[in-house]
Amino acid sequence: MARLPLLEATIRSLMGLPGLPAAEPRDRQCGLSGGRWTFRERHDQQRALQPTLSLLTDAEIVRALRRFRFDPEFRGPKRVPIRVLAGLAGLSHMTLYEAMRPDLPARPRRISELTRIKLSGAIREILGGGLRFRRRRQVWEIDGSPIWTFESRGRR
Repeated sequence: MARLPLLEATIRSLMGLPGLPAAEPRDRQCGLSGGRWTFRERHDQQRALQPTLSLLTDAEIVRALRRFRFDPEFRGPKRVPIRVLAGLAGLSHMTLYEAMRPDLPARPRRISELTRIKLSGAIREILGGGLRFRRRRQVWEIDGSPIWTFESRGRR
């Protein structure tokens, strides 16, 4: 059975008992596999140190997509073409249009977590001004951070 040191310490303090001796920090302990770190332990430790990107909620994503489509602020040089945004995020443009549709009691809107993951970063960049779109002749181009690449979702 796993130990829960924080829970034990809380219960001991409520009961008026002395606290447990402090455990060694995780980085000074040896791995569970006889003194060497296993790949899983190293991976878990690195993952715990990485900052977690918070996802936008369904309502925030829908609000942003509707703003990109209908708000006069996003006309002219700040225009966001939905189809290009979908291609940038690696989604079908119909997925974005389905997300923008009204939420009716008989037909509730559902945005999957994968779609939220793919759109959250792009929407943040667009609203922050780090990602823009411009049209050259008949083709939309993406201006902004070099991490954003456009891969066509054409027939394979």
